[in-house]
Amino acid sequence: MPVGDPNLDPNWDWTPSGAGHTLYFTDQLGIVRSTVRQLPFYTAGHPLNTLEKDMYPQDGWVLAYRDFGTPTAAPDVPFFVLYNKYRGILRVMLFNSRELTYTRFNLELSFKSSTAAGALLTYSDATRAFLNDYDATKVESFMVEANSINGWIYGDFMLTGYDPALNDATQLRLQLRGMDVSNVTLESTEFTLSQVFSDANPGSSSNLGSNLVESATKGHKYYKDVASAVKSVRETASKAADGTWWKSIVQGLVGTPSSPSALSKIAPIVGGLVGFITTFIGGLDDPAPREPLNFQGSLKMSGTITLSAPLYALDFATKYTIGGGNPPDYYRPLNDISWGIFNLASKPIVKAKVERECSRTGCVMRRTHSVDSLPSHVFNPSAGLQLVSVRYAFTYDNKVPTEFSTNSYWYFGGLAPTGMAVEVKMRTTSPTLYFDDDIVLYKVYPVAIQLVQ
Repeated sequence: MPVGDPNLDPNWDWTPSGAGHTLYFTDQLGIVRSTVRQLPFYTAGHPLNTLEKDMYPQDGWVLAYRDFGTPTAAPDVPFFVLYNKYRGILRVMLFNSRELTYTRFNLELSFKSSTAAGALLTYSDATRAFLNDYDATKVESFMVEANSINGWIYGDFMLTGYDPALNDATQLRLQLRGMDVSNVTLESTEFTLSQVFSDANPGSSSNLGSNLVESATKGHKYYKDVASAVKSVRETASKAADGTWWKSIVQGLVGTPSSPSALSKIAPIVGGLVGFITTFIGGLDDPAPREPLNFQGSLKMSGTITLSAPLYALDFATKYTIGGGNPPDYYRPLNDISWGIFNLASKPIVKAKVERECSRTGCVMRRTHSVDSLPSHVFNPSAGLQLVSVRYAFTYDNKVPTEFSTNSYWYFGGLAPTGMAVEVKMRTTSPTLYFDDDIVLYKVYPVAIQLVQ
């Protein structure tokens, strides 16, 4: 893409209503011109065509990459990519110019090379989620239902992890695959399988399970609205075994399938349910569409998902370069983007100490657990956000979590926690349009148990 190509315009505006766009793409016969195409935000029936559209620069969206082609040079698939600096979401939108016959697609995002990577994809990682320990080979997936002919296929990916020393050579690789779910069974009375891929899009990770169905079940979901998220939470609680620590709490908030309670926002309930809810980022008081949420037991699926060979692939550099166009084999960012928001520097350490206690009746060995220092964190100073507070709580498998606190010393007695939850509250430095000015991120991290004398 040479200097002067209109696709290199960093100020291209994707927000006007009714603006038909001209796209160029290449097929077997040459370059094809397609006119008066609406973007997905204004395409009838598209999931991104919402009343309060989640697309405006005031709400954090930045143009990252674009190629709609020209009369003399055109991609196989026209596309544009936005990045939300307030939430760390990379939103990829591909125009299905090749008239692919699939109606469901799996979009995959990974590092092009494991030797030129960074701690960007830590949000969805349940184990290697730290600045000093991340998985450079992981593959993020987004499953979606899309119009098979001349429709926009889209995917959201969480680039929430902030790496202040990100390798300049880091590139992201996007691959599009067709998806056959005819052998998949969904264990739900609230959602059909079709609704899962439109109203509760699974966002999975290659390190969450041995196959795509397992990882999609364990991964976070992009619910289209609060009502869809609440339906899924409510159904999960109704199926949980009696005595599960979070069941009665959840049902007290959202009711049961036979006696549902309305809930207008998710963020206020997350703090008391960390452990059950493992990841969330969104508005504190005013939710945005498709806020990613992950909790135990959400949307259980069984069976086999069959993927096609890659139908299309794109490579994206992360480093901004002033001028110079695009090389022939990858795309450079159109704007100077500082990727990510927050990362924990290292895994929290819970110290276990075994002591001998003796009395007149004999001696016993007691084990106690404590944390005497918390790992440091990194926060992106160029994300357009003010860091308000960082608080911590500890989670257990079968017990309510501790309350959030800024304490650096914790004592747990004989029962060791299984995770540490972090609550990060932030405020945008500029007023937003539809999204909340106050944002909260929750994530549960694994802990290491260290035996001390």
